[in-house]
Amino acid sequence: MLLIEHANMKTLDVIAKQPQNPLPLYTLRALMKQILVGMMTFHESGLVHRDIKCDNILLHSPSGSGRVYAKISDFGFAKKEDSTNQKTYLAGTLPYMAPDLFERQQKLSQKVDIFALGITFYRIITYRYP
Repeated sequence: MLLIEHANMKTLDVIAKQPQNPLPLYTLRALMKQILVGMMTFHESGLVHRDIKCDNILLHSPSGSGRVYAKISDFGFAKKEDSTNQKTYLAGTLPYMAPDLFERQQKLSQKVDIFALGITFYRIITYRYP
C-alpha cells in the first residue's frame, strides 16, 4: 500500500520561479529549518534521498492557520548509505547533483543530499541557480 500525505499548496519550485512575489525572509527561514530537520531525521535512518530539489519539497498550509509547512517528497531514488555501497547508477536532477556523483568509484554518501539542499536554498533565496 502506498500512502501519500496531503499538501494543499504547490512546491518550492513555484516560489523559486516567482521573484515578483517573494516570501518574507522569516517564512523562508522557517521553511529551510523545517527542511533541514526533516533531512536530519531521514539521514538518521541511514538513507540518502538522492533527488532533493525544489520540486520535491511540498508546501502545506492548514486551513486558517496562516502557517506554511514544508514536506520532503519523492523517495523513489532513496538508498541505504554504507561505506561499501557504490552507486549503481546516477540518480537525481542535474542542477542539484553534487560533483562527487560523477566520479566513477565514489561511494554513496548523505553529502549529496546536503549539496542539493544548498542549491535548493540558494534557488529560493535568489530565484536562480548558482
